[in-house]
Amino acid sequence: MTKYELPLKIVHGFDFPDMAPEDEIRGSVAARLASLKEKGFGGIVTNVAFRDYLKNESLWRVLGIVLEQAKALDMRVWLYDEDGYPSGGAGGLTIDEDPDFEARAVVMMHAFIKPGESYTFEFPRGHEYALSAASYKVKSEDITRLDAKRAYKRYDVYGKTDGLTVRNDTGGLLFAAYFVKKHVYEGTHAEHNVCECRRYIDITNHDAVRAFIKNTYEEYTKRVGSDFAGMKRENGLIEAMFTDEPSLMGVYLNAGLYPKSVHDEYDDTLPMFPMTTWGKNIDNRMMTKYGINIYDCLVYLFGVDTENARDVRRAWYTEMSRLVEEAFFQQISDYCNSVGLPFSGHILLEDDIRLHPMFEGNFFSLLRHMHYPGIDMLHSIPEIVYDSAFTPKLVSSIAVNYGREHVMSEVSAHAQGGKVTDDQMLCSQLLQYAYGVDTFTSYYGENVMDAAKYDKYNRCIGAVDENMKGRDFTSIALYYPYNTIAENTTTNIVGLSKDGDMVKVKNACADGLMRTVKELNDNQAVYHFVDLELLEKADTSEGFIDMPLYNGVYFESLLIPPCTLTEREKEIISRMRYDGVHVYFAEDFGFTADDTDAIICLGIGDAVRAAQSEGKPFNVTGDHKGVAALYRNGNLLLVNAENRDKAIAVDTGSDTIDVYDPLNDDYIFAERNGNAVSFTLKAYAAVIVK
Repeated sequence: MTKYELPLKIVHGFDFPDMAPEDEIRGSVAARLASLKEKGFGGIVTNVAFRDYLKNESLWRVLGIVLEQAKALDMRVWLYDEDGYPSGGAGGLTIDEDPDFEARAVVMMHAFIKPGESYTFEFPRGHEYALSAASYKVKSEDITRLDAKRAYKRYDVYGKTDGLTVRNDTGGLLFAAYFVKKHVYEGTHAEHNVCECRRYIDITNHDAVRAFIKNTYEEYTKRVGSDFAGMKRENGLIEAMFTDEPSLMGVYLNAGLYPKSVHDEYDDTLPMFPMTTWGKNIDNRMMTKYGINIYDCLVYLFGVDTENARDVRRAWYTEMSRLVEEAFFQQISDYCNSVGLPFSGHILLEDDIRLHPMFEGNFFSLLRHMHYPGIDMLHSIPEIVYDSAFTPKLVSSIAVNYGREHVMSEVSAHAQGGKVTDDQMLCSQLLQYAYGVDTFTSYYGENVMDAAKYDKYNRCIGAVDENMKGRDFTSIALYYPYNTIAENTTTNIVGLSKDGDMVKVKNACADGLMRTVKELNDNQAVYHFVDLELLEKADTSEGFIDMPLYNGVYFESLLIPPCTLTEREKEIISRMRYDGVHVYFAEDFGFTADDTDAIICLGIGDAVRAAQSEGKPFNVTGDHKGVAALYRNGNLLLVNAENRDKAIAVDTGSDTIDVYDPLNDDYIFAERNGNAVSFTLKAYAAVIVK
């Protein structure tokens, strides 16, 4: 195997005193890198040290020595693009340049006012200015069916900071809402993380991201650009740029968690009203593209469950996602393309689809701009990783559909406090490989095993990659139900939704999706996610789904997890069914597709079994639940996620079958029966059936 199959170690700590002798630095760096290479690492993810971030000339000199020594040892290098995380602030330099680059949100203050009474909204301390205000006649304190177009009064408050008094001069109950813009910091991931309390940029602001690129990416280009490998790994030293957890800071998060370092002072006494992130020029986008005056219907973002409200939220989160895509992901990708530096990394809270609209947007739209799209896996308990397949499968599906050759995972046992066994650590990475990851950037400790064992385990990952690299086999297209989640995403306020129907729908969709994914994995199904945009561009005229963006990607059938379907989605399904594509809708959690043209509706289990019966090139029987599978180039990777041996059988339709053990670089005994082999898959182990 080559260095390209081996994991990378994340090392932020190449920091030396400013006056340290160069020979001393070189010797220390060389010893550290040699130790990592001895442990089976193919390279490192590193950066100019965080002290006096990006401004300390002596630390740039140290980075030059690190690159020099990595080159001498034939080790790969990725560059990390932030002082800790989340990426975008350049350690605070971006917002120091222009405070207007900071992220913004809109909050809602509200009151129910009885006839003849008044209510005064005091302008909240620490907020910027009012955006709009309105009052509505209501019959009760349930605004679930409120019509934003039928305001009793609208109030001239835009740009003002003097509060608002609303008097109820009607004969019934009045609901009043006051919307105010604010900087996003206190209570969010920017304040509550494990790195540093630091104000964060608006990643929908093109100019803010451009400043981040100037401060960070252009600085690396100027300093070390001659070592960029370009778009081919084998062409040089520095292989990619790693961005870490950019987000919209969409909700309050991690209350009580404070990092040791404070870059920007915070004030936790500020009022924290329900909020949603405000994108740069989002008001103009909503009016121009949809004819929606968002100021007149901001209440829809906070708790109304009508068709009009869902339409507005779907449009809102679509445009917020596009703003993030254009300003952050596309702009950084374009810069990386211009200098021949692949773009990688991962974004925040990717493991829960319910959080996608609030924190980033449509993952397909965003991560298609990464040359090596990536994930973050904080777990190293194999059983948990097996059940967390949604994240690696989603991101590797984006890679498959957009022709990206590699998928990265930042691996650690953070959620377990590092307290996992060696076998669990290895199995967790092999499971991710089965779900489409092939590049591991490791936060595991360097001394969790002795050097020989670490080398053996890392080389096991390398052996899997050496045998399994290549193009994925495709069979089932699994729909990414982003619209259902987006249209039911609100900043809910206790008491405003009678029974929380929107929350119930969103949770049911997410639960149904997770159950569908688990059913697929338990049956070793060959599947990849697709989104609406991909389906709209697909050619289905031959009775299968031919993806036009990357030659050779096609699917035999479409599987739709429990969700609601918009008219736009129904039109796509009708076209596909007319062309002869098998479309299966997994009915469960109260979702049905009975009104959708010519769709095959089944329960989750039956839908999965029906879909996977088409075109599957292998069959796994026996004790196969809890076994992850990947099929590439005629080879089948199987990984046991459970801490017990499993007796299984595999039929690949071939009479020449070998079962390879990548950990011990040997073949294991398998009993042959025609085109099938039976064998024992050890606890937390992996084999490759050739």
